[in-house]
Amino acid sequence: MKRRLVILVVVSLLFGQGCYTLRKKFVRKKKPQKEPTVYIDFKEYPQKPTKEVYQDYYLFVEGWLDELIQSLEEGGNRKKQKQAIKEAIVNFKQMLYFFNEEGRKQVGYLYGELLKIEKQLTSPYFNETKASQIARKVEYIKREFSRKLRWSQASLWMD
Repeated sequence: MKRRLVILVVVSLLFGQGCYTLRKKFVRKKKPQKEPTVYIDFKEYPQKPTKEVYQDYYLFVEGWLDELIQSLEEGGNRKKQKQAIKEAIVNFKQMLYFFNEEGRKQVGYLYGELLKIEKQLTSPYFNETKASQIARKVEYIKREFSRKLRWSQASLWMD
């Protein structure tokens, strides 16, 4: 009887406390991750945009429109087409920040057309026939873009 009582007490002590202390002893603790140090270099930027920055955005928009036209004509990857129109819109929007109100009115419709094309490309009803129509529309937008937004023309609309 005493033996059973001792075994019962030992078993109740072992199961009563559980294995939490053993687990705590043998499980690795997570090391706190340090946030990387960020250094910011402040510099003064000119108020009026430079010709080089404008030309960079101009070339980016033209390049992405070329990429979109090529992808639409070849029946390429939809993901690539969506990326091309998205990047063209982002860069065109950056160009619009350079212009005054008159300049935005003159070329704002091109931005609206690009947004419509993006909506058509993301539509679930997009097919090969629409791809050729959109390719022609993008070619037209690219011609208008090149004609109206050259540096010589666009510099008149900048503040």
